[in-house]
Amino acid sequence: MRRVIRMLCDTLEMSPAELARTAGYAPGTVAAYLSGRRRPTRAFLLDLLDGAPRCDLTFDRLARDAGLRWTGSADPRRHDGRPFSEYLSTVRVLARMSRPRLAAELGVPVHAVTGAEHGELPQRRLLPRLTARLLAPMISTGDVVAAFPLLRPTAEDLDIQHRLREMRIFDVGDPARRDLEESLARDMAETAQRIARQQAWRIGRPDFADDVWGEGLALAIRFHDPDRGYFRAHLRARIRGLLWDLVRGSRQTGVTAVLAGHGPAVRRAESALIQQLSRFPTEREVAGHLGLPVHAVAEVHRAVAAAHPANLDDLDFLPREAAPGAYHGVHRRLRDLPGLTRELLYLHYHDGLAVPAVAVAASLPEQTVEEHLRSGVAALRAQSCVT
Repeated sequence: MRRVIRMLCDTLEMSPAELARTAGYAPGTVAAYLSGRRRPTRAFLLDLLDGAPRCDLTFDRLARDAGLRWTGSADPRRHDGRPFSEYLSTVRVLARMSRPRLAAELGVPVHAVTGAEHGELPQRRLLPRLTARLLAPMISTGDVVAAFPLLRPTAEDLDIQHRLREMRIFDVGDPARRDLEESLARDMAETAQRIARQQAWRIGRPDFADDVWGEGLALAIRFHDPDRGYFRAHLRARIRGLLWDLVRGSRQTGVTAVLAGHGPAVRRAESALIQQLSRFPTEREVAGHLGLPVHAVAEVHRAVAAAHPANLDDLDFLPREAAPGAYHGVHRRLRDLPGLTRELLYLHYHDGLAVPAVAVAASLPEQTVEEHLRSGVAALRAQSCVT
């Protein structure tokens, strides 16, 4: 798919770095597309066309060239099994509308349209207005709802969403948040085990199910944004990703390129905002501080999560039955470390503070913090091998 990126650079008369800035992505992402390590995504092309100056390019043409699915139909039945975000962007492209124009037509903020095309839950008023103003008369709101599970949540979906939003009131590591996380982990343990068994059988490795369900559940509870969809779909995706990581023997690719792009700026902004707000900033606050789109900050966070596999130091609420004896073993090994090293490890891996923020909290140089983190992790690994 390198040809598509080169064609975009030529048509828009932009360098790869300028292309990335226009779309709101890290320069390393476009570099990965050009090298063939990653394929341009639907969201990337839509974001680029939305931010690019007027040109003759259209998404339907680019989608075919990039090998992306394009139905060319506003009939929701033609999109069965596909995400609502894909359907909404298809309707917009067929209507030849930009995101600002569609937002004005529907009477919603532009970020509501952008967010929905990126997989976030659509605002309540968006769907009935979309049906009334852009779809054929024979297509009802009920027809659209019936085609997309995202639009018809169960009572359990709504309850979990409420609990996740309640968790986000508290900082990571706060006892109140930990209690809520542990409660949800207990309630969803059976569901996570069932999903892991189903997904593991599908790839022909049922023996992997017990290795991933606990970590997948812990990751989903800690990192899922309830505004981006319902929990069970995210849990299934997390577990499936962990299974494929085991099959491939490695973590997600393309991570280094993303972190090398906006990663340092995001970390610096988070550290600055921690000092201003006395709490960890939201993605929207970091994006506003840097003048970046929210999804660019979210991309960095996804890359960080992929680059640093979860462990029991970080996910202290991991259901204990997922790794018998490991929970207490990690904490026993932590107690054997020097006090300062243990404190810095906890701030970085448990509370999720970036190294600059840990340095500020501990009144230490960043280099000293990094040395303690490296030595602490090495000691934990060595003790683990001995035991």
